[in-house]
Amino acid sequence: MASFPTGPLLLLLAALGLGACDGAGERARAHYEQARALLAAGDAAGAEAEFRAALALDGAHAGARLAYADLLRARGEEAAALRQYLRAAEAAPDSLPAWRAAAGLALDAGDAATAGEAAAQALRIDPADPEARSVAAALDLARPETRARAVEAARGVIRDAPGTGRAHRVLIAERIEAGDAAGALALAGTAVAAAPADGELRLIQAGLRERAGDVDGAESALRAARARAPADPGTAGALVSFLIRHRGPEAAIGEIDRITAGGGTPAPDPRPFLRLRAGLVYDQGDQAGAIAALRALTGGGEPSGERRAGQLTLAGMLAGTGAAAEARRLLDGVLAEDPGLTGALALRARLAIEAGDPGQAIRDLRAAEERAPEDPEVMSLMALAQERAGNTGLAGERFARAVDLSRQAPGASLAYARFLMRGNQPGPAESVITAALRATPGDPDLLAMLGRIRVARSDWSGAAEAAAGLAAAGAPEQAAALELASLRGQDPGGRMAALLEDLAEDPDPAALLPRVRSRLAAGDAAGARRALEAAVARDPADPAARLMLAALARGAGDAATAERLARALTLERPELARGWLELADLLRAEGREAEADRVLAEGIAAAEEAPGGTAEGATLLLVARAAALERRGETEAAIALYERLHARDPAAAVIANNLASLLSTARADDESLARAEAIARDLADTAVPAFQDTYGWILFRRGDAAGALARLAPAAEADPGDARTWFHRAEAEHALGRAEAARASYARALAAAEAGAPLPEIATVRARLAPPPTSPGATPPAGPGSGG
Repeated sequence: MASFPTGPLLLLLAALGLGACDGAGERARAHYEQARALLAAGDAAGAEAEFRAALALDGAHAGARLAYADLLRARGEEAAALRQYLRAAEAAPDSLPAWRAAAGLALDAGDAATAGEAAAQALRIDPADPEARSVAAALDLARPETRARAVEAARGVIRDAPGTGRAHRVLIAERIEAGDAAGALALAGTAVAAAPADGELRLIQAGLRERAGDVDGAESALRAARARAPADPGTAGALVSFLIRHRGPEAAIGEIDRITAGGGTPAPDPRPFLRLRAGLVYDQGDQAGAIAALRALTGGGEPSGERRAGQLTLAGMLAGTGAAAEARRLLDGVLAEDPGLTGALALRARLAIEAGDPGQAIRDLRAAEERAPEDPEVMSLMALAQERAGNTGLAGERFARAVDLSRQAPGASLAYARFLMRGNQPGPAESVITAALRATPGDPDLLAMLGRIRVARSDWSGAAEAAAGLAAAGAPEQAAALELASLRGQDPGGRMAALLEDLAEDPDPAALLPRVRSRLAAGDAAGARRALEAAVARDPADPAARLMLAALARGAGDAATAERLARALTLERPELARGWLELADLLRAEGREAEADRVLAEGIAAAEEAPGGTAEGATLLLVARAAALERRGETEAAIALYERLHARDPAAAVIANNLASLLSTARADDESLARAEAIARDLADTAVPAFQDTYGWILFRRGDAAGALARLAPAAEADPGDARTWFHRAEAEHALGRAEAARASYARALAAAEAGAPLPEIATVRARLAPPPTSPGATPPAGPGSGG
């Protein structure tokens, strides 16, 4: 049996062990000193590697931990920096810099508990520390009962240390909460003068100027902040975001190019800005260019948080272009490096939902919730996954929680309202949207949803109010669409709506429609035309009246006048999408397809590039182009275009419906049908016949004839003139063996087709309606009028 070493041998081994420890400590100190030297030389990447090496050898090295945290904070990785500051404070409990920095970062991250504890520890070490006192004041400001104490404390800090930016921010926040915008702006000016190096104060000043409508002043403040701290990613990012909002994507791309140009001047890490640039390029329609740029950005180098962020953005773009399999592979690689990365888990869950696998989505989202339990996007996705899994009770709870977590943000509120509408609960849905509008007044998407809900509830005056709000918010096409939906609801026969269909146009259709409504309702198209001619005579520059007049002239058979009016408007107001659309429709109606295509192309370019052009207008024309491709049988090109539009705006119901419809009619593979079902499922429970038809036909193509008929029957009844919906219903009835019902539906489809409704399957319908062939010698069946 072996014995334990004793005597001199034991002492020798102990000495060797102690020597090893001393060696590790010495090596850690050497790495730390090397890191400091590299930082002084401007080599942040090299310094980070040395800090990591030091901490791997000696995790309790407070100096290395603190300096590493400072480096992360300077680079904008604030969450990682906070973790390092807290660990530095654990290693050295009397480190004022560690506790002070942790308090400020935790407060900025919304972690009041950690901020309070860290501030208390900092004040234990130095009760007069201005930064820790300011954090305590900010925490007091959040509670009504201690608000006055917070203001007095912040004023005391400023008296003792006038350059303490956080104390100034407490006073500014108090004025904002009190509704005193002018007072807040005045305090911001004082604060910037007292603490000129505090970039956040300049950002607050810019935000207050922007809110007051002083766009030029806001830009000046942002550029001053950028000049003061050219290497600060926060100020650079704020400037780019401002330019996107107010100067357009091209101005933002130009600024990003200046930020990332280098040239020897201090600059932030270019990778996040190059990632943002790719996103802007993608949104402008150059998907291939954006994806290529991100592939180049993320293709090499060591794994890092920024590289994973670029790969996550790339995965989102690939998913948006229909390359879901490649996107999933990329996400799998990202999650292999960082299994808890919330954004990657959420995107993979979204792809699983679209692929009809809610179980996988729920597993990913549970992992995401562990890391981000109060993330509204994760909560909304979990709600959707639970709904798809059939757990509607859980889904409703999660949707409601997402709204609360987001503080009634538009995205979460819209998702919850759509869920409630799918469950035929328009009253609660309206309450959700009105609450969201109180938080974000004038949001066009919220107003449009409110209008749709009110139409569903037959609240015509409420729908008109929502339409007026859309017009005031600068969304005239959405206002027009809502007005027309309201008219359809009030006129089930469709005669008035059909006459008005082409009369809604920029910039204020709600003001013009009442002028012609009474005449059109009475069948007096000539009177309506005279009213519009009078409106144009009063204001020849009024585009709405001119386009209405063109549409009415086309309806009356006066194509020459209609073309003249539409062409003149496209020349004078190229940014108005409806002018191009009216001209293209007119040319197509006359068989001038090539000219119509050229007009659409010119209109798309104008809507995207002309001053005053909008993404909404470009989308309208792109949808028209996709429809033209579909009519010509170029279905794959149409699908590609709809995929692009759906990626740009997944919530656009018409685009989603058209894409799902094409995927289910033009393709027969299981993957396309599964994707079509996933896209259309959100639309399935609406009252829109076209959406019900799309979803029903997808169910039929996937073998569920009974489920399909439950959708197709009400869709056909609601839209009796749609030949294709009747054909789809007939096919479902035929598959279920309901011969008489199917024959009646085929007959309705044929009648609608002969009246002019499109029906590519008309040969199939005629074949189904043909009498069965009789065998030689058989007695023909008795027909009407035959004897017995």
